[in-house]
Amino acid sequence: MIAVSIIDYPTGGLADTIGHKKVLLIAYVFHILFYGIIVLASTFNQFVIASIIWAIAFAQESGALETWFDNSYKITSKNSDNDREIYGVFQGKKLGIYQAVNAIFFVVGGIIAQQFSRQILFMVNIGVL
Repeated sequence: MIAVSIIDYPTGGLADTIGHKKVLLIAYVFHILFYGIIVLASTFNQFVIASIIWAIAFAQESGALETWFDNSYKITSKNSDNDREIYGVFQGKKLGIYQAVNAIFFVVGGIIAQQFSRQILFMVNIGVL
């Protein structure tokens, strides 16, 4: 959380400078690095490194994705949603679905890790199995 807090604001400025799509690309590259390291991690230090890489990816993605969507929505719905009511309802539903899916995957992931192994769980998570 500390890494996300430190990195989140500067990456917003980076997205304004080089573009949101480029920052999203960088974020997804960091996500790929995170999953690669976490699958192979076996020591505490490796998990710490993976967590820092994940924090960097999350910080880059969080602001850039929301801002890109917000800017695109403004352009495409100038006349149809002046008060942004539809936008607010959509954001609320999106957040609810996101939290429900995360909770389900957290429980299912715990069951897979408990019954099989952590490595199997991360292979399932990144789509290898």
